[in-house]
Amino acid sequence: MDNRNLDGELPHFEDGESLVAADINKITYYITNLKRLIDTLKVDYDNQQEQLKQQKEETKTIKQDIERLKQNLAANKDNSQTEIEKLQNELKLLQQRLSTLEYQQKKDKFLDCGNGVYLPLILIPGGEFWMGGNSDNSWEQPTHLVTITPFYMAKYPVTQAQYQGLMARNPSKFSLKDNHPVDSITWEEAVEFCQILSTKTNTTVCLPSEAQWEYCCRANTTTKYYFGEQDEKLIEYGWYGEKYETGSTHPVGMKTPNLWELFDMHGNVSEWCQDEWHDNYQGAPDDGSSWESTNSNINLRVARGGSWISLSTSCKSASRGPFPSKLRDPSLGFRVIVKG
Repeated sequence: MDNRNLDGELPHFEDGESLVAADINKITYYITNLKRLIDTLKVDYDNQQEQLKQQKEETKTIKQDIERLKQNLAANKDNSQTEIEKLQNELKLLQQRLSTLEYQQKKDKFLDCGNGVYLPLILIPGGEFWMGGNSDNSWEQPTHLVTITPFYMAKYPVTQAQYQGLMARNPSKFSLKDNHPVDSITWEEAVEFCQILSTKTNTTVCLPSEAQWEYCCRANTTTKYYFGEQDEKLIEYGWYGEKYETGSTHPVGMKTPNLWELFDMHGNVSEWCQDEWHDNYQGAPDDGSSWESTNSNINLRVARGGSWISLSTSCKSASRGPFPSKLRDPSLGFRVIVKG
């Protein structure tokens, strides 16, 4: 689905056209657009499954070759050092290829949202990173070292088709746009989506923690944006800077992704995180977990990433903001993670 615009304009209706005819045309348009999106996702899914099948076959062959080489090494230990080193090098190359294949087989995951719609995820490697910003914004400080364990992150923000497929409703202001991110979603609704999808797929689906979200956005970079420092290049990577009265969300996957193949991290919809809002990072967890409080009166949650109406300063990898958990705003959406 990468870089393929499935979007379209609603059909225009002439003055005097009956409301029934207009409604029928709108419904027909909606069904056609939905079928196109489902067909595209099915092709992506089928291609991934075929690739996975080929990788498993190659993995089986390589394991057999590795076992054969080990037996040859044991049987030919009296051979010349040159022959032994040749076998050892061949064994090393096969083991490296096996490691790559095993990673690739786990790299992509698809969750079934229903109605033939799948939600693609990317395996995020574990590691360490410095969380926070170098600006004067106190809410992005202090920078602190965080350790992350592997997990899966949604390749795109949750789309309207994915949300509709699972929840049988669509709260979006910019509706009838299946491949756009779902918008106008509250934090509670995002959590409910995760809970229902967890039950349906027998996996642990949840919102990312702030730390997980920033780690994914940065993708091993330390610059203002994951592509560098230049504000003028942001337009290539995210949707931002539009007017509230005339702007809107955009199809997911149309801008350049980061090094981990994650799209729309720098702008389209701002994305809910699991964490409650804290004014700074004093006392923040260093293990990548969400930062929760025992204070039940706190109803502010964190949203990350720029949106279609954001200024560039709100699209930085370190940018964060507080929003009431029950807020319904067309700039707010979400993406999900699955524990690895």
